[in-house]
Amino acid sequence: MLSISAKTRYGLAAIFELAKHYGTGVLQIKNIAEETNIPKYYLEQIFNRLVHHGIIKSVRGNKGGYQLADAPGNITLFQVLEILEGGVDISSKLQVQALANVFYNVEQDIKKRLTVSLEDIVFEQQKLEQEINFCI
Repeated sequence: MLSISAKTRYGLAAIFELAKHYGTGVLQIKNIAEETNIPKYYLEQIFNRLVHHGIIKSVRGNKGGYQLADAPGNITLFQVLEILEGGVDISSKLQVQALANVFYNVEQDIKKRLTVSLEDIVFEQQKLEQEINFCI
């Protein structure tokens, strides 16, 4: 089964929270952890990695927290996946070239679909929530 790790699922959920609140200041990690139901200590490890790679930035101090390092429109899901998961590699170890070619094309399709920006994801979620509220 092809799947992403819990680390990446948590990282995507947390970075989505940062994208939703972009431009409103920093978010404290305890609030993000509560909102996303992610253990705080695990989220700290994920955020350290994302800070190290320049996707988010940490603001120290009493009113400190985390925020995106760039606008949500400039950060893609693939960038986050690459940092947390190490990218997508399902073809490089295949010994049969014809199979490697098929899986290489699958990799390219995955990468293409994951180049969607965080801004697009936030917008899509807002649309879905409006549809749900409208139906109730």
